[in-house]
Amino acid sequence: MERTDELTRVVAQLSDEQLASLTDLARTMTERPFYETAPPDALASLQRGLAQLKRGETVTLDELDARLRTASKPAP
Repeated sequence: MERTDELTRVVAQLSDEQLASLTDLARTMTERPFYETAPPDALASLQRGLAQLKRGETVTLDELDARLRTASKPAP
């Protein structure tokens, strides 16, 4: 059985939601990776984040959650 035949057989069993997810995945697989197409400022930001991680400049998930909750509260 060819791969496309097998894929067709499997796809026929998917729900609409699963099919939409599979379509998104297939599109993603055919695109160039973000890292190859990102603007210079985005790449610089990623590099800064990796450097911070190497230096151990991280917060716990609980701290991040608290910061996000504080930031999302409406101003008085």
